[in-house]
Amino acid sequence: MENFVRQRRNIILISIVLILFDFADIQIGKVSILGTNLIIGNPDIIHYFMWIMWTYFLIRYYQYFVQEENKQIKDTFNDKFKEFTSSKTCNYFKEKHNIEDNRYKECKLEKIGFLSWNYVYCIYNPVVGNEEKIREICPIHIVVFSFVYSIFCVTVNTSKVTEYIFPFLLAFSVPIVKIIF
Repeated sequence: MENFVRQRRNIILISIVLILFDFADIQIGKVSILGTNLIIGNPDIIHYFMWIMWTYFLIRYYQYFVQEENKQIKDTFNDKFKEFTSSKTCNYFKEKHNIEDNRYKECKLEKIGFLSWNYVYCIYNPVVGNEEKIREICPIHIVVFSFVYSIFCVTVNTSKVTEYIFPFLLAFSVPIVKIIF
């Protein structure tokens, strides 16, 4: 974890420095190291060096990101999503099929694709005398608010995004800023 934190710090710092260089239009002409003035003949070399360091730090951060265990970003999102959607979808399908509460069991969502879910529930059939499991495609309008709200909650209420995703967003914004400005 200590190495991961160090790599995250490095990519964040070099990204901020490169963005500041582009926005502030900083020109390097002379550097002072331990009281010795160094006159830089070709200041572009410093800029190229910073881009090489940015590439190196991005690769190192990615390597440690992949090796980092228990990120639980997806699990945290899925837990929030299920928490927000379970009662809403359950009520929607009860009303849609006019089902009584005592016949209705095991309500859950099952992901079947990008932004598409099956709603799985069991209904006791008194004629047959057993439960039958039914799967229906859940309409997107039922889950879209919960999906967006779950992303918001995981982003704001947990450190998952700032620890793992923000450094990538900041790092990838650097070349975009360089191209645009």
